[in-house]
Amino acid sequence: MMTMFKLSFKSNRRRRRPLLLMVVVLLFLTILSAHLTNAQATNYHYCGTSWPSANSNCGTSCPLGTNEECPGSETCYANCNNCPAVPIPPPSPAPPPSPAQATNNNYCGLSWTSANADCGTSCPLGTNEECPGSETCYADCTNCPAVPIPPPSPPPPPSPPPTDSRLVAYLQNWEDCPTADQLDGYTHIV
Repeated sequence: MMTMFKLSFKSNRRRRRPLLLMVVVLLFLTILSAHLTNAQATNYHYCGTSWPSANSNCGTSCPLGTNEECPGSETCYANCNNCPAVPIPPPSPAPPPSPAQATNNNYCGLSWTSANADCGTSCPLGTNEECPGSETCYADCTNCPAVPIPPPSPPPPPSPPPTDSRLVAYLQNWEDCPTADQLDGYTHIV
């Protein structure tokens, strides 16, 4: 069964007013919300020799709230409500962290216990070749100070390409065979 709706502008006018009011209110709230989120933060910080002088003169502003922003011996005062609002500058981005030196706690010893107790020779690369005598390199000696790991050594320079040179001696078959001394500089004989 199919139901038909009859549209009548006169009868729906009362129902549309609350809907229109709701749309207007939502539009207003949306604009207000966008304005509030995009608004820049402000304060009332000004420099002066005292709070009353800063509040009445409204001279130099100090938006970060530090005395370093003020000239001479003046001080930065907050809540100077007689003065215009001062925009607070956005914080500067933090510098990137410097790369930390990699460390480990590798030490040489006859056992892990002795290496951890003595903290004698360090072996930052973790190899037994760094240890004296018959000692072994042990990791995680937590009682010992951390040792910086040296940067990897640069790779060795590439070896020169093999030379592909040949020195060929061409001999005619009717001549006598050459001596060993005569063939010494040649790589091939044809």
